[in-house]
Amino acid sequence: MRKILDDCNLDKPLYMIGYGNTLRKDDGVGVYLVINLLKKISKKPEYIHIYQAPLNIEYVLKKISKESYIIICDAVKMNAEPGTVVFVEFKDLRHVFFDTHNVPLSIILEKRSLISNSYLLGIVPQSIEIGEDLTPIVKNSADKVVEVLAKLLEEKIEDRAS
Repeated sequence: MRKILDDCNLDKPLYMIGYGNTLRKDDGVGVYLVINLLKKISKKPEYIHIYQAPLNIEYVLKKISKESYIIICDAVKMNAEPGTVVFVEFKDLRHVFFDTHNVPLSIILEKRSLISNSYLLGIVPQSIEIGEDLTPIVKNSADKVVEVLAKLLEEKIEDRAS
């Protein structure tokens, strides 16, 4: 994650989007990540945009220019232990169905010509049953991700300010 954020020198806007259904336990982890990240960043400059998109990510994507960096935070279904964190470029996924939604996010991004400079920050869910709270293992992973991301973003903000 550090390498990708280092490559993302914030010469272009950075959009972080929390995606998922907060009424289906761990499926809401993306929204949880961005809500808690906003609480951790002391100063959010105008070139960093953090959105919640619980169910309608296309509404947010309409606002984003092709030159922007995009990090979508979401629950991902894959053959890994619950709580496993994944950080990959969407262009490397090529329509893989491993998020918890009906249409792969890579197709939505490609349709809007946003596939380059787009990344997935995913956490493998333990449960996507009806319920509002994250499971403890996914919450623990999400809290660690928030700490790391907040630190990395604060460093990037300081570097750009100096």
